[in-house]
Amino acid sequence: SENAAVLEQTQAQKNGAFPKEISRCEELAKNPQALKAETPTVLRDTLTLLAQLEYHAGWVDEPVTRLREALAVPGVRGDTAPLIARLSTALTRRGLERLPSVTTPKNPALADLEEALKLRPTPAGRHALALGLLSAGEPKAAVEQLRGLVEAGPGGGSEDPRVLAAYGRALRESGRAADSVPVLF
Repeated sequence: SENAAVLEQTQAQKNGAFPKEISRCEELAKNPQALKAETPTVLRDTLTLLAQLEYHAGWVDEPVTRLREALAVPGVRGDTAPLIARLSTALTRRGLERLPSVTTPKNPALADLEEALKLRPTPAGRHALALGLLSAGEPKAAVEQLRGLVEAGPGGGSEDPRVLAAYGRALRESGRAADSVPVLF
């Protein structure tokens, strides 16, 4: 995509010399009031590019905030599907990074994973939500999220070992250990 090309160009620059657009975005990020003076389209594009840079830098909260701000910019026409997809991806990443290593009821990361799936229902989103549900001690709900992925019919079911392992774990933790054996082997 165009933004990926900008990121590659940025990484290829020597001595911290950034393309004009990225330098401008950084300045605008330091002074959010300056963003209000821009046209709605420039404002949305600037926020989107900053979110992408922050995402690739490994930040988790800032991209979510910036993408929500970009979606809220009034007066911009056009398709919001790419922004919604990016927000879903950022929420999924943040949710997965915040999953606790032990079962924690009312896991706060679960809200991010649920919102991400609602924004863009994908198999990867369902898998991520199932992992969140397992970490929240809700294996039966995780089984429901994964069942459709695993049992989609001949040749249509997931062969991803990560999905199968999560499904087997969810079955086992929901008291259906015997059902998990064929899934795992």
